[in-house]
Order: sequence, then structure tokens, then C-alpha cells
Amino acid sequence: MRFLRPLEPGLPAPERDAFLDSRCAGDTELREQVERSTQVRLQEGVVTASEYLDRTAELLQARFARLGHEVELAQASAHLLTTLGLEVR
Repeated sequence: MRFLRPLEPGLPAPERDAFLDSRCAGDTELREQVERSTQVRLQEGVVTASEYLDRTAELLQARFARLGHEVELAQASAHLLTTLGLEVR
């Protein structure tokens, strides 16, 4: 499973975090494209307002998840620095 290789044990944290961040960003960008496409299709009468709202909700959920992961990363970084006795900035 090549797509899991960056998560193998022993991978330096900065590389792992960069990989995960790029995956989250890619998911959000893809959902933004789907939402824009669905909006155009709604204006053309091809999809219902309900389907458009579903895609918009999925986009918002992806954004919230990404922000949640950023907060978790900041918390983990602060915890590590505190454990090491270093100043958290």
C-alpha cells in the first residue's frame, strides 16, 4: 500500500505532518471543486437544492476537520515542548 508509506514507523514528524496536511488540503480542494460544479448544475436545473446543500455540508465538514487537525497538531506540539521543558511560543 504505497499511499500509507509516509505513515510508517520511524518517519520524522515534520515529513509525516507535511504528508497529512497535504492530504487534508487535497480533500478540501476536491470538495470545493465538487461544490462549485454542483452549484453550476443547480443553476442549470440538473440537480436539486437538496443535493447542492449536501455537497456544501460536506465541504464545510472537510474544512472543520482540517481546522480540528491543525488545533490537535498545535496542542501536541505544545505538549511536547512542555514535556521537554522548552518555552511554548
